[in-house]
Amino acid sequence: MPDSSTTEVFTSRAQAQSALRSTLLQASTAGTKEMIWLDPDFSLWPLSDAEVLEALRNWASVRSRCLLMLAQDYERVMRMHPRFVSWRRMYGHLVVAKQYNGDEAGAPGTAGQVVSLLLGSTPLMWCLWNWGVGRGSMGEGLRSFTEARLWIDAITQRSTDSFAASTLGL
Repeated sequence: MPDSSTTEVFTSRAQAQSALRSTLLQASTAGTKEMIWLDPDFSLWPLSDAEVLEALRNWASVRSRCLLMLAQDYERVMRMHPRFVSWRRMYGHLVVAKQYNGDEAGAPGTAGQVVSLLLGSTPLMWCLWNWGVGRGSMGEGLRSFTEARLWIDAITQRSTDSFAASTLGL
């Protein structure tokens, strides 16, 4: 998916996590109205990082914000990132969390598809093809951003609501 417009390629897990943190901070502080996050379980995302959470709090305090999260399973994010889960409860009105089926054709991680992705409302994008080796890219490219957006729309249409902000029970 990378484009010839300002794209940085990374080839290790440490570089991937650093680039993801940087992209999260940039998207949160740049006035991005909508963010789209996609990952099998978000366990390797820096969602417990104090600086990232503060940037997300500031981002969420401005009107007309929306975060779409797509995952196969939210159990690990709930276990590994309790501070993010608290943030999600507080800003539940801004977050749409959906669960996709990883067995479907075109699902993340199948047939060369991206495994993990962050899109901002500007053509800001971070994408990863393999967490094991940390191979991916980040940058701003309109063509690849548009292609990723169409792919995300198709996944969203086939996904179900998940990761509720609060759970009601007896």
